[in-house]
Amino acid sequence: MAGAALPLDPYVGQDFYVPAYEVFVRGRKLREETYDILSVTYTDSLTNLDSVDLQVNNWDATKRTAPYFGPSATHPEVFEPGAEVQLLMGYRGAADDLRTMVTGQLTSVDVELTGADAMLESRRISAGQQLEVVARVALGGTPTATSGDPFGQVSYHVGKDGTLNIVIDRLAH
Repeated sequence: MAGAALPLDPYVGQDFYVPAYEVFVRGRKLREETYDILSVTYTDSLTNLDSVDLQVNNWDATKRTAPYFGPSATHPEVFEPGAEVQLLMGYRGAADDLRTMVTGQLTSVDVELTGADAMLESRRISAGQQLEVVARVALGGTPTATSGDPFGQVSYHVGKDGTLNIVIDRLAH
């Protein structure tokens, strides 16, 4: 009988790389917040400014709070418009190769509501409904409007209207 064959490890000496990204806000690397980033889209253009879109989950099911946006936000400063944002993308492996793709300012926050976002089970959002959507800056940090709070309002037809902008141009009385 010939000598016993030794098992070969086909991975010995091989480098494997996986796509990776890092986001810095105000010079601080996001660590825990990275788990709430659902997608990162980087757009490189010869004719327009480069940009990055971050889709962020704004619900902590354990604490039952919205960590980044809203009157009960525990970390509202993280994705605050005006903050400096830096995106690095590349690969992690034997030698990390992450490169700065864009450094700029967070310019806007878009909110997407679905039927699953209803606060009461009996008050689901569904196609055909006419809604009044109000955006308010809670200067006092309370969920109810107080005199002097800036706000904007727009009518919305669920399933018919697309993306709408709300202009905050009034003050609560």
